[in-house]
Amino acid sequence: MRAKPRIRCVPKPPRHDRVVLSYKEWRALLAAARESGSRDAALISLMYEAGLRAGEVGLLQLENCTRLSSHRVVYIHRLKGGRSAWCDVSEATQKALLVWIRAAYPSRRTKDLPLFPGLDVYKGRVQSALSRWAVARAVRRLCRDANVVREMAWPHALRHTRVMHIVDSGFKKGLPIEQLLPAVAKIVGHKSAWTTITNYISETRGVKRAVQELTTELMKDDPQG
Repeated sequence: MRAKPRIRCVPKPPRHDRVVLSYKEWRALLAAARESGSRDAALISLMYEAGLRAGEVGLLQLENCTRLSSHRVVYIHRLKGGRSAWCDVSEATQKALLVWIRAAYPSRRTKDLPLFPGLDVYKGRVQSALSRWAVARAVRRLCRDANVVREMAWPHALRHTRVMHIVDSGFKKGLPIEQLLPAVAKIVGHKSAWTTITNYISETRGVKRAVQELTTELMKDDPQG
């Protein structure tokens, strides 16, 4: 008689609390990507600035960059019900993307070609895009080269890092949270600022730690009570 499969009633604890790269770690990762080559420089820069998920990298095609030279924007197709839209990029990312496109497609360029082709189908002979697993391997390799801790060597860390860097910079400049969150939601493709609040508000300005300290204080025994 077959034994019944065991049902896990208690979820696994989180592997680590950190979800964001520090400014120093991000600069080291970007430097490692630029040293690695034009593809990695363009990939890491765009993933950070547009808050890309690993699966969204494979959706990018050359037609998404038709306005890159003139307007410095890239069209991002979002997953998980996100809002697809044109995303502004910096001059450095624009340059990195243009250098990569010229290197990957020196002659034949049609709009239906993937922006980041798979490594086995390179130099114009393209039918498939870079998979999410290939993106994860690239991020892990670059994080290792940049001496970033292993727990942070995953693609989604770049998305979290982009959000928190914007929020941190906004708070330092005195911008109110009700202005910051809609802007962040637009950058990362959330349909509503409430999604941004749900995912990230506990990490902003040490809110999580403040809540823990407040709870500890309120739950103390009061000998005078």
